[in-house]
Amino acid sequence: MWQLSEGKYGCSVPVDLMLDLAEEHGVSLDLQEFEQRLQHVKEQQSHVPLIEEGVISQRCYESLQKQGVTATDDSFKYQYSSSESGYDFSECQDLACRVVGLIKGQEVTAAAREGSKVAVILDRTCFYAEGGGQVADRGRLVCQGGQFAVEDVQEYNGYVIHLGTLVSGSLVPGDIIHPVVSQEERVACMRNHTATHLLQAALRQHLGASVMQQGSNVRSDRLSFDFLCLEKLTKETVKEIESSVRQFVRQGHEVCRRQMSLQEALNSKEIVTVPNEEYPPEVTLVQIGDLEDAVSGELCGGTHVLNTGDIEDFCITRVSSVSQGVRRVFGVTGHTAAGAHENGTWLMELCQEFSDLVASQSCSAAELTEKSQRIKQMLDTELLPHYVRDHGSSVVETLAQYVAATANRERQAQMRRTVEDLLRCSSHAPFVVHSTKFDGKQMIKALSSLEAGKPVALVSCEKKSAVVVMVLPKEQPADKIQTMLTEAIGGSHQLKVKSTVNDYGTKLVQVTVKGTDLSDWLEHKVTDVMTSLSR
Repeated sequence: MWQLSEGKYGCSVPVDLMLDLAEEHGVSLDLQEFEQRLQHVKEQQSHVPLIEEGVISQRCYESLQKQGVTATDDSFKYQYSSSESGYDFSECQDLACRVVGLIKGQEVTAAAREGSKVAVILDRTCFYAEGGGQVADRGRLVCQGGQFAVEDVQEYNGYVIHLGTLVSGSLVPGDIIHPVVSQEERVACMRNHTATHLLQAALRQHLGASVMQQGSNVRSDRLSFDFLCLEKLTKETVKEIESSVRQFVRQGHEVCRRQMSLQEALNSKEIVTVPNEEYPPEVTLVQIGDLEDAVSGELCGGTHVLNTGDIEDFCITRVSSVSQGVRRVFGVTGHTAAGAHENGTWLMELCQEFSDLVASQSCSAAELTEKSQRIKQMLDTELLPHYVRDHGSSVVETLAQYVAATANRERQAQMRRTVEDLLRCSSHAPFVVHSTKFDGKQMIKALSSLEAGKPVALVSCEKKSAVVVMVLPKEQPADKIQTMLTEAIGGSHQLKVKSTVNDYGTKLVQVTVKGTDLSDWLEHKVTDVMTSLSR
């Protein structure tokens, strides 16, 4: 049980799921031993320092405690409203905050000067500290005659720590500052975080309530959601899940936050929790939709839009496998999602045009290749819905062989025309020797359908060799010509000689010579042999 709980075999398995599976398969589990092991681990963890080295040391934490610095009040991060013009953060950004602690280089410091990289602790803040899969806010702390650039925000044992650089002025404990959150990034994170809740609701709707969250990552530019599911996730299912989320967005459901006890939350079957997550006694429920018929209900401390319509649009851009049974869905919202869907519509039209051209058989290989390259370029460079990308890749892969076959047929036809033109232009010559850019296989295919009345030799250079393919009339002595070619071309060059009979019963001789830049030399040698034979 412990190994399954710890995710030794790919992902963490919740206890209730283990109990259900055990009952289904007639297996007994030792819950008492499991709970004792869990309690032992918790006791060990209780002796681990509350503060990780690297941002704030244990010594800093103890120093702040001795100075009587209390936990930061960060409830103001939820103080915002919405209107037709967008979200209004003026209430929280009019906040006056007091500097209660400064940390520089793992030491509590009495002052920070211009250019210093420090950690600032305030008595209260509207900045969101990284947590619950959501990245931290960025922005500025504005003080009299100075400004601090907030690059990261972390929470440690109640302290909200603003990490960054003092761009101008100075800071000392007791200074009053005004926090200015980057509103554009915050709203984007709010859209994406609410979208992850809608995504989980859609996943459970289409794949069943056995879907279990394994993690998430919410940034301003995108979101990702990891979940455990034993059902097969087809591209059709992904499209349906995306469609459900987009419908939730269009329906404009209200998003509400409500405080409750953990026990009350755990007693509700409608509330979704993260397996093996440690929750405090008092939790926050983020509910989407009406109380009686909610779309989603999750315990979450993140920041969210106030109405799903503010998400504007949603697009699943990629689905990958994290480990056995665990998949990761990537998505975008807002104008980015709308742009991805526009790209998807354009790509689907290109794929249809491509398929129509193939069906009509009225397009050259060059035109087909150009269309295929346009599709590949979109697949490589543009943000697209996952199911569209999957479809586009399938179209390109399926039709690649057709394009190659078309190009090969065209090359063979061109080769045959070249040979026919050579024969017409040299009707009175005893033989034909000609250099070409076609490879050995193409030359053989072109000459295999030629009923030659006289010797015809084609010479071509490949990467590390030169090739001569010769078609001979029935009465021409192939063995003698092979011997003469070997003697003329051999010596310091490695040769490979092969002879066959073509469709008309005439003989084909192929000689491959290893080396580079041999085309002119080989053409000259073949001409000498042909001249000797014609005398």
